[in-house]
Amino acid sequence: MEQNPFSKTPFEKPLADLFKEGEVVVAVAEEDSEDTQIKRERLKMLEDREDKVVRLEDPHFTDTTEEALFYKDQEKQFNRLREFGISVPKISVVIGQIEEKKKIFIIADKVEGVHLHKIELSDSKMVAEVDEFYARLLGYYLDTYRRGLPIFTDIADFQFIYGKTTEQIKNSFYMVDVGTGNFSPTSDPNYDQRFKRVLDVLFREISEIKSDKKLAFPESTKKINEVKKFWLSQIPQIKDRKDRIFFGRQPLGENLRKLKDLYKDEIPTGMIHGNMPDHQFKADKNWFNSLNFHLVILLEDIDLGDTVVRKIQEFRLAHSTVEWDNRPTTEADIREANNLISFLLKSIPDANLTGPV
Repeated sequence: MEQNPFSKTPFEKPLADLFKEGEVVVAVAEEDSEDTQIKRERLKMLEDREDKVVRLEDPHFTDTTEEALFYKDQEKQFNRLREFGISVPKISVVIGQIEEKKKIFIIADKVEGVHLHKIELSDSKMVAEVDEFYARLLGYYLDTYRRGLPIFTDIADFQFIYGKTTEQIKNSFYMVDVGTGNFSPTSDPNYDQRFKRVLDVLFREISEIKSDKKLAFPESTKKINEVKKFWLSQIPQIKDRKDRIFFGRQPLGENLRKLKDLYKDEIPTGMIHGNMPDHQFKADKNWFNSLNFHLVILLEDIDLGDTVVRKIQEFRLAHSTVEWDNRPTTEADIREANNLISFLLKSIPDANLTGPV
């Protein structure tokens, strides 16, 4: 009989699968769109502590002291989120082995609740709470960037849960991905671009919720205007663009070309992290988020023919469903996106691809 590799760990009892066959686990520290097998390999639970989740990570350093310092720095970054009213599960870090290989065990409080994108906005109190959450999140990014501190870049609505741990009585918003590699340091040559990409995603999410639900979201809208004002003061080239922040200093056409040409078509094995050394893959859902943002600008600010509008709307519709959110990117998805960009660059005159003015 094959021995369970998780029977020999730094814990008194062996680790057990967090995911059972035929069981749906809701609102724990994992991404909805991640492959189930990868979840099984990375997320475990303690046999006698259902209130905890154990996340497995490979070590970053051979030296244990350096590893400890790395996780102390991670905790500082988590505390920055907490300062802005965004909860993060309490964690403990244990260094141990599995099958004679060094492993990092991150023990986190389990959060039970509802993912952000599944919250029912049916009453005014919940609407106000979600509005305030987005305002706090935007406040975190603006303050962090102004100070030149590491920013949380693995942004997606499924990273956030409205719920509570067993120790709490009241629900609050949690950032549940306590894995590593999610913070971009100022030494990262793409620091500015990663910050803009985060704003791209947040602006799109807020805009879509406001549009779909016919909501005002006054607090997050006010914070968006503050972010825009900051960027307009930082980038003189776009001072005349008064009604939105344009992500990237290049015109729309140049940005579309970069999305197509500077990112790889291949689908890497394993997970794609925001800070992985070679993070230039179209398979990353954030790449599709960025493309979708540019498509929204095209639809809102440029006069397009019926054929162009129809193709854009068909693409956005296909890539905004729950099914799309919960499955991995395929080669067909990437091919379809490439074809759309090529079609747009060919169909729309360059003079109309300069972005909103």
